Amino acid sequence: MDELRSWCDLDPPTERDLRQTFTVDADQVCFMTDDGAAAVVPRMGAAVVKFLAVAPGARGQGTGAALLEACERWASVNGWPQLITGPSAPLYLWPGVEMGLTSMERFLFGRRYRVLRWEVNQLVPLPASIPVGAARLARPDEEDDVATFCREHYPNWEAEARLSFRDRTRCAVWVEDELRGFACWSVVREGWFGPMATHPDLRGGKSGRGIGTGTLAVALEGLHEEGWAAAEIAWAGPERFYMKAAGARTHRAFRVFGRGLG
Repeated sequence: MDELRSWCDLDPPTERDLRQTFTVDADQVCFMTDDGAAAVVPRMGAAVVKFLAVAPGARGQGTGAALLEACERWASVNGWPQLITGPSAPLYLWPGVEMGLTSMERFLFGRRYRVLRWEVNQLVPLPASIPVGAARLARPDEEDDVATFCREHYPNWEAEARLSFRDRTRCAVWVEDELRGFACWSVVREGWFGPMATHPDLRGGKSGRGIGTGTLAVALEGLHEEGWAAAEIAWAGPERFYMKAAGARTHRAFRVFGRGLG
C-alpha cells in the first residue's frame, strides 16, 4: 500500500483508505504491473476508473497507456458504453481528476478523453459552532437502521454508511419515531465528511427541524475530536447549504473525464 501511495502526485490516500477501498469493493477489477496500477468499477451506467497511477520514474514509457487500455478493454467486453474517471462511489478515492494534476490531464487529453463535468470539495475550519438539535452519535447497534434507511432512500450510500461503524462509530443520527437523517465522516478518506442524507420528505428545510444541520454538527465535532483542524466536504452536492450552515468554502476542483467506447 505504501508503494501505491507513493505513486500519487496529489493528495495520496492513507494506507487505511487504500486498504479499505481495495478490500471491500467487490465490483472492482484491478490491473497491476511492476510500476503501475489501475482499478475500474461499474458505476452509473459506465465503467469508472477509480485509481490509475504510475511510479514517477517509470512514466513516459507506456505503462499508464497500457493500464488505461486494459480498463477500456474490460469496459468494452462487459458492455459499458464509456469509461470515465473518478466518481466511483461508494468507496471512491477522488471525485475526479484534480485541477493541477497536469500529468494526468495531459495524459487523458492525449487519448481523446474529454471533460464531462466538474465536482468540488469544500473546507470547513474546526471547531465549528453549529446547533446540534436532536442529532447525536449513533450507537453501534444502529448500523442496520442506517443501512435500511439508505437501502430505502439512498441505496448508493449503504456500503459507505456501514463502513462508518467498522472500527469505531463515525456516524451521526437524528432519530424521532424512526431515523430521519444521518451523516458520516472519515469513511472513504480520513478527514473527509460524508455521506450525509435526510429523509427525502424532510429535505431543504421542509421540516424546520434542522436535521441536516444537526447531523453535520455532530460529524464535524467528531472530526475535531480526531484531531483535524479542518473538515473536507468531499464531492459537495448542496454547496449553498454547507456555506450557510458551516461557513464552508470551495477548496478543490475536480474534472470528470470520459471517452465513448462504441
